[in-house]
Amino acid sequence: MPNTIRIKNYTYTLPPIPTDVDIDGSEHKKADQYWRRLKEPNFKKLYTTKAQQKAALDKWIEKILDYRINGYWFMNNGEPEYITGDHFFFLNYVQVDLGTYPEFRKAQRDYYYFLDLCDKDEKCHGSIKGKYRREGATTMVLAKFANNATLTERRWYGIQSKTYEDAKKVCYLPIVDMVMRLPKYFRPLMASNDRPQQELLFRKPSSRLSAKKQSDDDEMYFDEDLSDGLNTKIVFFFKQKTAYDG
Repeated sequence: MPNTIRIKNYTYTLPPIPTDVDIDGSEHKKADQYWRRLKEPNFKKLYTTKAQQKAALDKWIEKILDYRINGYWFMNNGEPEYITGDHFFFLNYVQVDLGTYPEFRKAQRDYYYFLDLCDKDEKCHGSIKGKYRREGATTMVLAKFANNATLTERRWYGIQSKTYEDAKKVCYLPIVDMVMRLPKYFRPLMASNDRPQQELLFRKPSSRLSAKKQSDDDEMYFDEDLSDGLNTKIVFFFKQKTAYDG
C-alpha cells in the first residue's frame, strides 16, 4: 500500500522508499541522522586524470539533477524522510539570513508537498497561502520558481506584486541571486554576465558578449543539445490586469 501523509484536507502519496540503494544517512546512528547539505566533492583531489574528474562530475550532476526533479530521501532520526525536488533545491542551494542555509522543518516539508499536489492536479490553477511574518514562505516559493525556471525550456515565468518595487526587490532580484549563486554547471546560459535588472533571460549571449567569454569566465557545463540556451525568461510587473496581455 502506498505511503501517504495527510495535509489538512488533502492526501499526499509519497514515492516508494528506495530499496536498491542505501538511503543517505543510513551510515549514522539514529541520534545523528538528520538533514545535511550535499556538497560537491573535490574531484581534483580524488582523481588524477581530467577524464576521471569529468566522469565523476558528470555522475554527480546527474544525481543532483535527479534530486532536483524527483525529490530526495534521507534518514531522519531513524525514519526515511522524503522531500520534493523543490524542497531539496531550497535546502541545498538557497542562502537565507546572513548567508546561511535553511534547516529542515516538517512544516516546510508539508508545504512543499502541498505545492507538489497543486502542480500535479490538472484542475488546479494555483494556490493561496495565509502566512505569518518571517516564516520563510516567500523564499520557499521563490526557490521553487528558480528551480523550475533553470530546468525547463521555452517558458515564460512571470512575477507580480502590489508595486513595481516590491515585485523587483522582494521577488525578482532574490531569484536572480539564487541563480547566480548556483554551481557553475547548473547556471543556464544567460544573455548577460551581469546581474540583470529587468528580466533574466536564459539564452545564448549576443555577439557582443560571446558565449566563449561567458564559458571561460564561469567554466559553464554545456549540454550540446542546448547550445542556444533554454530560451526561458523570468520577468516581473506590478499589479494590473493587463500586465501579461499580448
